[in-house]
Order: sequence, then C-alpha cells, then structure tokens
Amino acid sequence: LIYLGIEDKPSKKRSANSEGEENVKMSKTSSASNKTGDKIRWKMIKLNQDGDSDSENSKSGVYEQLVDDCYGYIDNSPVGVKLLLRTDEKMILKVLEYQEDSSVKVSKYFLAEEYDHCFVHNDLKSIFLIRKFHRDLRSEEYDNFIVSKVDNFLSSGDGSLKMTLLCHYNPPDDILYIVHPKFQYRSSDETIILSIAKIYMEDEDQLHHLMILEVSLSSGNTRFFNHDEAVGEYLYFDENYLIASTYNEDDETMIQSFKLGDGNVKKTELITTHKCRGDIYKIYTIHLPTSPSAREIDINSYNLHMGKEALIKYWGEDKGNLI
Repeated sequence: LIYLGIEDKPSKKRSANSEGEENVKMSKTSSASNKTGDKIRWKMIKLNQDGDSDSENSKSGVYEQLVDDCYGYIDNSPVGVKLLLRTDEKMILKVLEYQEDSSVKVSKYFLAEEYDHCFVHNDLKSIFLIRKFHRDLRSEEYDNFIVSKVDNFLSSGDGSLKMTLLCHYNPPDDILYIVHPKFQYRSSDETIILSIAKIYMEDEDQLHHLMILEVSLSSGNTRFFNHDEAVGEYLYFDENYLIASTYNEDDETMIQSFKLGDGNVKKTELITTHKCRGDIYKIYTIHLPTSPSAREIDINSYNLHMGKEALIKYWGEDKGNLI
C-alpha cells in the first residue's frame, strides 16, 4: 500500500456545520468474483440518486428516495439491496435477485425502524442495517445508534423477514454524531466489524475520533473500541487490520495500525504508530502482513524532493519510475 502525504493536513477541528456528513456521491463498482463463469455478469444498473420511484408510486403521489444501496453474491448469484424512504415516511428494503436468464426477482419489505446504511457480504445470507446517531435531527424515538441483521429476505423464503437487533447504543451527551460506518466481515470467527466516526464537542470545536464496533454473530456479544486521536483519513481496512492517518493533541500527523478484535475475548489493539515528521511532501509504503495473526505493520517514508536517479536507487526501477 502506497500513501502520498502531499495534501495540506486537515485540522482535527471541524466546522460546526459539517455535521459529519459528506456531500459528494461516490459511484460504486463491484470487485466480487463471478463464481458462475460467463452465465451471470453484473450489468450497469442505474441507481437514481434523486429517487427510485415505480410508476404506480408516481400515480399515487408517493415517491421513493434512495437512502443507500449495496450488492454482493449470495449462492453464486448477484443480489442488490436498496434502502428506500417513501414520501409518506415509510422505509422500504428492496431486494433484487439477478437470474441467469437476465430476469430480476424483486422483493419489497416495509421496515418498522429508520435506517441510513445497508451492507451485504459475499455468501453471507444476511443484510446488515445501520442507523447512524444524529443528535437534534431525530425524534427521541430514533435518537440512538442501531445495528440490525436481516435474514430470510430472498424470494426462496416464506416472505417474512427475520430481524435481529445486534447493537443498540445510547451515546453520552457530549457526542453529536456517530456516522460514516465502514463494514467488514470475518468468516473465521463470524465477526462483523464496523469502523465509525465519533464526533463530539470540546471547547466549542468538533473533534472526529475513531470508534470500532465488533459484533460476534455466534455469541451475540458486542464490544466498542474508542481511540483518543483525531482521524484524518482511512488508508486500509480489512477483516483483520485498520490503518489510518491520525492527529494527536499537539497536531502531529501519525499513521496508526490497529489489530481488530472479535467481540468476545480478543480486543482491538493499537499495534503500530509511525510519526510523520518534517516535510509533508513524503511517500509512505505500508507493507501489509500476509498472516492475520501478525502484530507488526512495517511503515517507511521517504522525501519526494529528490531526483529520478535517487528515487530509483531507493525504491527500485519499477516503483521508482512509477513515482
């Protein structure tokens, strides 16, 4: 993993109107392998960010707003999931099962709770729904952070969703938002891992800190890991490790690596801290471990203010020419 530290360092103090939200919509592409060969291929599916309305909804004056979407492979077939909010304030979970004959089986379910994010994982027959915490913008009924698991949503089922509450968290008063969840699943111990931004007030400033939630699907146990440093950018995240750029109280930039826990016995731990001293125009190489049990992340940095010969000498011909 190569990380270029050439941008101006963002302040750990964010503006009061940021609300922890991103305004830029990112397009999504699937990296899942096609296990059924050439028979099924992902098609370009237009997910209209301004609405996802069916014709009958348009006639009745009820429209569906796309809240979030995700996709993966279940039983070797591609499945898409949409989280929709209707103009009558009813929330819908829409499941699209893509068949070998290019047809699509569509199922719709009404949800009793409000949610903001949905996640699926290849070959795991569950959908994970997350309601972010957003103080002052929700009623007291929805003023908490929730993670739920949805099963029995495929058309081969009996049509009744099975909902399981995995986490219900009421944050302390100083926390304003819990947002930007990033999802991973570790099949070896049936653990889901959520990396979350926790935003709170300190001396009239908003601070963005890292919080990691681990949920064991086998035992139902949950565990939170709270980090004291302000998060700048997520550099790498898989089912075993998280690497991020962070800032301490002295506004020093660091690259920190975390070994992720399992929600039961193993706790998430900070295992490596690399301080980024001196000129910000640097390139960093992060050598990812090949074993999930490794406890060290090798991080090196080198100044970019050098000639091509020096770069090639240090990095080798291929990487030097690339840089």
